[in-house]
Amino acid sequence: MVVPWPVLKFLFKMVAPSIPEVVSTITGLKQRSQETQAQHHNTQARLEEMERNLATQLDLIDQLTSQITTFQKIVRKTLLLAVLAIGLGLIALGLVIFE
Repeated sequence: MVVPWPVLKFLFKMVAPSIPEVVSTITGLKQRSQETQAQHHNTQARLEEMERNLATQLDLIDQLTSQITTFQKIVRKTLLLAVLAIGLGLIALGLVIFE
Protein backbone atom coordinates (compact mmCIF):
# COMPACT_ATOMS: atom_id res chain seq x y z
CA MET A 1 0.00 0.00 0.00
CA VAL A 2 1.39 3.29 -1.05
CA VAL A 3 1.25 5.98 1.61
CA PRO A 4 0.89 9.53 0.39
CA TRP A 5 3.70 10.98 2.46
CA PRO A 6 3.33 14.55 1.24
CA VAL A 7 -0.34 14.57 2.30
CA LEU A 8 0.52 13.10 5.71
CA LYS A 9 3.34 15.59 6.13
CA PHE A 10 0.96 18.45 5.26
CA LEU A 11 -1.70 17.17 7.72
CA PHE A 12 0.91 16.77 10.45
CA LYS A 13 2.09 20.34 9.88
CA MET A 14 -1.53 21.51 10.20
CA VAL A 15 -2.30 19.44 13.30
CA ALA A 16 1.02 19.65 15.17
CA PRO A 17 0.75 23.34 16.23
CA SER A 18 -2.66 22.72 17.82
CA ILE A 19 -1.53 19.74 19.94
CA PRO A 20 -0.23 21.88 22.87
CA GLU A 21 -3.48 23.84 22.77
CA VAL A 22 -5.49 20.62 22.92
CA VAL A 23 -3.38 19.36 25.82
CA SER A 24 -3.78 22.63 27.74
CA THR A 25 -7.52 22.59 27.07
CA ILE A 26 -7.83 19.05 28.42
CA THR A 27 -5.73 19.97 31.46
CA GLY A 28 -7.92 23.00 32.07
CA LEU A 29 -11.06 20.89 31.79
CA LYS A 30 -9.67 18.41 34.31
CA GLN A 31 -8.87 21.22 36.74
CA ARG A 32 -12.33 22.73 36.30
CA SER A 33 -13.86 19.32 36.90
CA GLN A 34 -11.85 18.91 40.10
CA GLU A 35 -12.78 22.44 41.24
CA THR A 36 -16.43 21.75 40.49
CA GLN A 37 -16.28 18.55 42.51
CA ALA A 38 -14.60 20.40 45.38
CA GLN A 39 -17.26 23.11 45.24
CA HIS A 40 -19.94 20.42 45.17
CA HIS A 41 -18.47 18.83 48.30
CA ASN A 42 -18.18 22.24 49.97
CA THR A 43 -21.76 23.05 49.06
CA GLN A 44 -22.94 19.70 50.35
CA ALA A 45 -21.05 20.24 53.63
CA ARG A 46 -22.56 23.72 53.98
CA LEU A 47 -26.05 22.33 53.33
CA GLU A 48 -25.56 19.65 55.98
CA GLU A 49 -24.34 22.29 58.44
CA MET A 50 -27.38 24.44 57.65
CA GLU A 51 -29.67 21.45 58.19
CA ARG A 52 -28.06 20.81 61.60
CA ASN A 53 -28.44 24.49 62.51
CA LEU A 54 -32.08 24.47 61.42
CA ALA A 55 -32.75 21.34 63.47
CA THR A 56 -31.14 22.98 66.51
CA GLN A 57 -33.18 26.14 65.97
CA LEU A 58 -36.38 24.12 65.66
CA ASP A 59 -35.59 22.35 68.94
CA LEU A 60 -35.00 25.71 70.61
CA ILE A 61 -38.27 27.04 69.19
CA ASP A 62 -40.12 24.01 70.55
CA GLN A 63 -38.56 24.50 73.99
CA LEU A 64 -39.39 28.20 73.96
CA THR A 65 -42.96 27.46 72.91
CA SER A 66 -43.44 25.04 75.80
CA GLN A 67 -41.87 27.54 78.21
CA ILE A 68 -44.15 30.32 76.97
CA THR A 69 -47.18 28.07 77.38
CA THR A 70 -46.14 27.28 80.95
CA PHE A 71 -45.54 30.98 81.62
CA GLN A 72 -49.00 31.86 80.27
CA LYS A 73 -50.60 29.31 82.61
CA ILE A 74 -48.70 30.77 85.56
CA VAL A 75 -49.73 34.33 84.59
CA ARG A 76 -53.39 33.26 84.30
CA LYS A 77 -53.32 31.63 87.75
CA THR A 78 -51.57 34.66 89.23
CA LEU A 79 -54.12 37.00 87.61
CA LEU A 80 -56.99 34.90 88.98
CA LEU A 81 -55.47 34.97 92.47
CA ALA A 82 -54.92 38.74 92.21
CA VAL A 83 -58.55 39.33 91.15
CA LEU A 84 -59.76 37.11 94.01
CA ALA A 85 -57.51 38.98 96.46
CA ILE A 86 -58.86 42.34 95.25
CA GLY A 87 -62.42 40.99 95.55
CA LEU A 88 -61.81 39.73 99.06
CA GLY A 89 -60.13 43.02 99.97
CA LEU A 90 -63.14 44.98 98.68
CA ILE A 91 -65.51 42.72 100.62
CA ALA A 92 -63.46 43.21 103.77
CA LEU A 93 -63.37 46.99 103.19
CA GLY A 94 -67.12 47.02 102.69
CA LEU A 95 -67.64 45.05 105.90
CA VAL A 96 -65.42 47.46 107.85
CA ILE A 97 -67.03 50.59 106.43
CA PHE A 98 -70.65 49.51 106.58
CA GLU A 99 -70.57 47.81 109.97
